Amino acid sequence: MGTDWQDQIFRVAPVRNFQLTATGGTDKIQYAITGGYFNQQGIIIESGFERFSARINLDAELTRKLKVGFNLAPSYTRREIVNSDDTWSRQGIILTALAIPPYLPVQNPDGTYAEPFGVGFGINSMNNPVAIARLYDINSQGFVNTGNLFLEFQPLPGLALRSAVGVNIVTAADNDYYPSTLGRGNPPPSQARGQSSSSFGLNWVNSNTITYTRTLVEKHNLTVLAGNETQKQVTDNNEVEATKFPTDVAPFVNAAGEITGGERAARNGRCYRTSPGHVQLRREIPAYDQHPPGRLLAVRYQ
Repeated sequence: MGTDWQDQIFRVAPVRNFQLTATGGTDKIQYAITGGYFNQQGIIIESGFERFSARINLDAELTRKLKVGFNLAPSYTRREIVNSDDTWSRQGIILTALAIPPYLPVQNPDGTYAEPFGVGFGINSMNNPVAIARLYDINSQGFVNTGNLFLEFQPLPGLALRSAVGVNIVTAADNDYYPSTLGRGNPPPSQARGQSSSSFGLNWVNSNTITYTRTLVEKHNLTVLAGNETQKQVTDNNEVEATKFPTDVAPFVNAAGEITGGERAARNGRCYRTSPGHVQLRREIPAYDQHPPGRLLAVRYQ
């Protein structure tokens, strides 16, 4: 019958998605909590995506003059990746499955993966596509956390002081390990190689505003606003390549016998911004008046 290599690497890929939400509170405190889990298998074996997420929102009126609120949204993702785009000479699974001879079995009688080395026909550097999927380990992990916190104080009627802080944290780690049990142009064992990269990003914003509103002569609404904003962003990226691993049991670059390359890039930036203050005067027009529903006078200053 021969081996249907496409049937060996492709599969039906189910999706699972779960979400749970709880809300409640009183006239002084309101909250909402949400948790989620998402899992999707890839249509190629050994590939998939998984995500854990949560969201928390809370608003509270501590006193008649003081309000506070925050929201938090962390999420963790993990991806199992297969090399599906490259050519068969670079261990691309799909093109390898289309080109490899069907008379080769997936595994030899001793349980090892059958390889077409020595077959000829220009395919000596081709690997078993099932072995590529199961042994060539490529994965990626990421964590994202977004949070906001605000505090609002009203010392006098019509006067509001508000301070808010927003933070966004993003981290990612990518790992790539090519084991010695996969040949490269020759039967295994081959020289194992690994690559690891990580990135970190932090962005925070702090804004502070003062707002004053007042109604004049029961027909005019006056609003005065002033504020400032500060923002900072930090990024850090690292990448390391290694070889001469003593064993495939420890596929980590810090276990390698030789570091063959790498780089690091970091950036640290900050900016300050003063929001344009403005004075706004609005006159309310009675409903029986034939003029437009309102007239607005605004004066802005830097």
